[in-house]
Amino acid sequence: MKLRNRKSYITSLPEGAPPRNIRPRITQLIYYAILVFVVGYILYVFGSRFFYFKAPGFVEVEKTIISASHGGRVLKLPIKEEQKVKAKELIAVIAATKSCASAGNSQVIKLKYELDFNRTKLSLLKRAIKDIKNRLSNFNLQRALETGQARESTGQKLKLELIKKQNDADLLEGQIILQQQQINKMKPYRSAAIVSSECYNESIFSPYAGTVRSIKRNLNEFAARGVPLIILSADNAKVRIETYLKNKELSYLHKGDTVDVSFADGNKSEAKIIAIYSSAYNVSEREWDRPAETQVRVHLEPLTKQDAALWRKYDRMEVTVRGRK
Repeated sequence: MKLRNRKSYITSLPEGAPPRNIRPRITQLIYYAILVFVVGYILYVFGSRFFYFKAPGFVEVEKTIISASHGGRVLKLPIKEEQKVKAKELIAVIAATKSCASAGNSQVIKLKYELDFNRTKLSLLKRAIKDIKNRLSNFNLQRALETGQARESTGQKLKLELIKKQNDADLLEGQIILQQQQINKMKPYRSAAIVSSECYNESIFSPYAGTVRSIKRNLNEFAARGVPLIILSADNAKVRIETYLKNKELSYLHKGDTVDVSFADGNKSEAKIIAIYSSAYNVSEREWDRPAETQVRVHLEPLTKQDAALWRKYDRMEVTVRGRK
């Protein structure tokens, strides 16, 4: 009896509270949080389809295409892409394609050439006359010491040659004076005919302060007339976003409404609808029996100058446009 009571006494003693382990509780809370996040995300994705519309768009900065007024070789190209340029700064020089002059100018040029030629000829004659005079002076000195018929003949030849050279020089001087007078008379009466721009090198200057976006030709390459050579954009150039939406979303669009814009790197901005157009969407040639589908083309503009400056950094890049239905 004592043993049984002792056993009963021992086993009936209080065992105390077990140790608490909070790890399962934390795991359970994490599971709940993940479940709430997933459910919330699913509701957001499906709910946004009913309350918002989304569409891709492209940023377009207003640019100026610079081309040569006449075709020619690129002589100078002192710029590079993404370079900042000032207003009226030289950006290219195109070589002349031909050499030409008006009728009056060609006559003056011909007379000037003849005049320069005669002046050179006169200078040579004067040098020859001086040389003959020196030879005569030396001959007279030797003649005082020696006599002879041969020397007399040589002296006569030198004198005759000197007279001939002096006559030629006098005649040439008179001709030079007449040519100079003729040129002076022709200058006021030059032909007023218009000379083609292809006769001169063409210097191209930047029309404004801005950035060089693209260069279509390299140095010494041929730049055709009217073909883009340089593409510029002004520092304060207009910028817009062009996006295409489905026809069923036309009822949600109103001129002046505000939409959200998201860029590829995470930057966000706001835009205002400034124009809504109808645009045809081309289908595959194999589906020739299917009529062309129409879309809605929308133009957006930035709300502030800060937004405009941000948009210019993403020229020709894709963005996401989101608006409320």
